[in-house]
Amino acid sequence: MDTRAKLLELAQDQMQRKGYNGFSYADLAAALGVCKATIHHHFPTKADLGRTVIAQYRASFTTALADIDKNHNAAQQKLQSYIMLFRDTLEKKHKICLAVMLAAGIESLPESVKEELMLFFHVNDLWLTKTLHAGKINGEFVFSSSAAEAAKIIFSTLSGAMVVAQSMGDLDRLHGVSDWVTTFLDPNQFLEQTTPPTR
Repeated sequence: MDTRAKLLELAQDQMQRKGYNGFSYADLAAALGVCKATIHHHFPTKADLGRTVIAQYRASFTTALADIDKNHNAAQQKLQSYIMLFRDTLEKKHKICLAVMLAAGIESLPESVKEELMLFFHVNDLWLTKTLHAGKINGEFVFSSSAAEAAKIIFSTLSGAMVVAQSMGDLDRLHGVSDWVTTFLDPNQFLEQTTPPTR
């Protein structure tokens, strides 16, 4: 792995664990055993680095969504696989979704970083809206709002549950919300589900 790739990998790890403002070029230089000038050579400013990290994360996530579409036909299966992207990040990598982590401190982000962050959210909104709409049309899902509104609710619910689960060291919180999301959309359960479970 070349120096640039190592920088991006380490920067993403730091951003997911500490947020955008939780690390410096000095931290990266010390961890990689290089001088700060080396980092500035690849990324003149921290905003350049942050924007590139998010763009790379978005590209990877977009590929994961394309794989879900390729491997599954049923909307229910697609949604389950989408939820597992969140669960795997927290349970296997012990991290919060990069975009969710950065969103908490969005007011302090440079504009170029904010723009990349918004693009990530847009990718999620579009994919979820498309999947939910297809599921509603073929009878897999039932919900009273528009697919776009349901997509926003689901993403926000999963994101919030991930943050709380990580903060409290209680993975069951994300498990419970994940189960509620799919149950809430189930035609056989729709009338019985009104609020997500509390833990």
